[in-house]
Amino acid sequence: ASQVYLDLQNDVVTVDYSDPEVQTAYILRYFQGYWEQFNRALWMIKESHEDFIFSHPALNIGLFGCGPCPEIIGGIRFFEDTRDFLPKEIKFHLYDKKTNEWEFALKNFIFPRHRQNDLINFGVYIGSEQADFTKSFSLAERFSKDFYHVCSFQNCLNEFTEFCSDEMLEKNINTVIDSLVPGGFLVMTDRKKTLPIAQRLE
Repeated sequence: ASQVYLDLQNDVVTVDYSDPEVQTAYILRYFQGYWEQFNRALWMIKESHEDFIFSHPALNIGLFGCGPCPEIIGGIRFFEDTRDFLPKEIKFHLYDKKTNEWEFALKNFIFPRHRQNDLINFGVYIGSEQADFTKSFSLAERFSKDFYHVCSFQNCLNEFTEFCSDEMLEKNINTVIDSLVPGGFLVMTDRKKTLPIAQRLE
């Protein structure tokens, strides 16, 4: 876990996420803090725009560059705590360049077989798609306009910035912004060095 931490501090991140031992170390080191970030973001949205979060019978959430997706834990915990206002369906769409490589973590810690029926009964549906944000990125047509209520880039922008131009990254983020419904929310949390990208998008 300490080595994974050190590797992720490098300006150029080259961690072998396909190794189950690396995934386990990542989970031990980061899951608690990482699910709390997205959970807190949903609470902030609720506190300022409660009608928006709970006025939709189906809530569509896009998680970009999400790796093993601790955001799902944060999202489910949020909706467990607001059960009286629970949407009938909560759809998480996962977008990551290495979705297939995170299979061990996803199947053992996010939606293991024994938990899948519970997730479905709770109204949670999870889909995934490979997406490389260092290249020109597009969404499927049905998701590309006025579809997502909340989109998130969490602790991943620093992994893109060393491998593509700022212009390409901005273009791809604007593609995600276009997929939001009017009044939807884009959540971005990352290292301080990537904040100028977010500031230019405001």
